[in-house]
Amino acid sequence: EIFNPGVRNADANPNPNLIDVVDEDPAAKKSSPTLAANRSRSGKPILLLHVGPRETGTPTIQRGIIRSKSIMEKLEQDGYARVTFSYMDTQQMVTQCLDKNGADCSLWDKLVSEYDKIHATGKNAIQSSETLSKISPNQFAKEKLATLLSKWEVRVVIGYKPLYEWLPTMYTQARKKNAFDAKGRDFKVLKSRKKISSQLKTFAAFLKNDFMVKMTDSLAVYEFYASTFGAENVVVLENGPDSEDGGKGEKKFLADFMCRAILAANTACEQVKKIPIKRRPTAEEEDAEAFEFLESKLDHDLLVMTATAQNLIKKTTVTLKSAVEAIDAKLKDLDVAMTDVQPRISLSKEQSDWLWNRTLVSEEILRKNSEQKKTQESLRSEFEQALGTTLQSVDATKLLESPMWQEVFHGLG
Repeated sequence: EIFNPGVRNADANPNPNLIDVVDEDPAAKKSSPTLAANRSRSGKPILLLHVGPRETGTPTIQRGIIRSKSIMEKLEQDGYARVTFSYMDTQQMVTQCLDKNGADCSLWDKLVSEYDKIHATGKNAIQSSETLSKISPNQFAKEKLATLLSKWEVRVVIGYKPLYEWLPTMYTQARKKNAFDAKGRDFKVLKSRKKISSQLKTFAAFLKNDFMVKMTDSLAVYEFYASTFGAENVVVLENGPDSEDGGKGEKKFLADFMCRAILAANTACEQVKKIPIKRRPTAEEEDAEAFEFLESKLDHDLLVMTATAQNLIKKTTVTLKSAVEAIDAKLKDLDVAMTDVQPRISLSKEQSDWLWNRTLVSEEILRKNSEQKKTQESLRSEFEQALGTTLQSVDATKLLESPMWQEVFHGLG
């Protein structure tokens, strides 16, 4: 039962009233007097909620737009004001109020008062918080959010990547907290990780025991907000910015958010198109570099931590990075890639079928009207490739039964 997708088969005819993904007609946007006046079709001001989910470009939007003084000045000229509400307050508001049937809604009241301050000025409001993608889909939360409709026309923006691309990044995030120190940029000394080595999971275990327990992928977030505010008020941003294209993908992504997701932000839209491609702050580059390193070395990490748990590493000052280098040296001697090292733990047929069906449904719903919508053949090809690489893990316990691999770790230090 745990692998029941909970959504209809992708081959079924979709209900357009449920899954319509809106992409406004540019001509209508230009000519509509209500949109030109920065108002919704209902005449109410717009409350735009960018909700993530994680790993779909939220930091790019927040850094490039929400926290950009020049862009926000243009947005204010277009009649928008930023909602100021902290991450911690948002987190506690969700966990204490929306997820707990109203146990403590004092922070919800505080958030609504922030909305009301902007409403009193006659401006539209914009808020970006991926914490809003983590709301458990329950009736109380829907009814509470729906109260906003008395004053606002709520427009929700979500990001989307195909599941076989998105899930491995979420898996890496789940593993990251155990690999890095509190700052997230330096690798922990292995001695400090002995207590948490038992918590490390293969991708198959992560899918079953983490993701399936509380689904927060784009499809789940879309269905929650579409059922709350109407599918016509949910806009899908496709793919996050590409970090390997010199910043061009990031600029296109920001322009898509500003020029399509936000209604009648014409001044800000033109400003985004003109801004030069900027180098990321040093701290962000270091974070990204560390994340990419771990993402490419997840099997190495499983092997290292299993060896640590088995006390195969005697030196207490060994770092993950030095252990990974020792593994790579052995792989070079063997002339094999880590992805070819056997034995491996792959998804079960039940898991694979579940993930494929949800991938199909997500593509059908979230890219319904998109030029980027993939054919089923293309989707299947990419999915199969992921099954053999990023959606499986090395069986570290069995591999370390080999004296050859035990010796790799005995020699560290």
